[in-house]
Amino acid sequence: MTWWFCWTASPIPRISVPSSGRHGLIIPENRAASVTASVAKASAGAFQYLPVAMVVNLVRTIEYLKEREFWIYGADAGARSDIRTPDYEGHIALVMGSEGRGIRPLIRKNCDFLISIPMRGQVASLNVSVAAGVILFEILGKWGN
Repeated sequence: MTWWFCWTASPIPRISVPSSGRHGLIIPENRAASVTASVAKASAGAFQYLPVAMVVNLVRTIEYLKEREFWIYGADAGARSDIRTPDYEGHIALVMGSEGRGIRPLIRKNCDFLISIPMRGQVASLNVSVAAGVILFEILGKWGN
């Protein structure tokens, strides 16, 4: 089982979560895009198949998941470990930060692992929906599904 966090309700639910077999999306109530009718429409129906939890405190949510034996992976462009390194065994939650600012420091501190997508060339980062797709499908490949 996999849950993942996101600060934006961008195309991530449409292209990444349901098609990679993930089990849910956790979005903070504050400082994030809400799941509105427009967002649901833009997801091309993906929200029908995706449990979404709006939470008040992400640190407490991470602590709750850790108590239930989840490993928390944070996507961070500056991380030393790239997405191909972990084995992603067990229950996992993937934390995706906001575009531009990334994961907030306190959330980053509570992640068990920080991972990055290896990049070449002049562009140093991807938008959050593309990055989420790349990471989720790397995890899927490790799981052999």
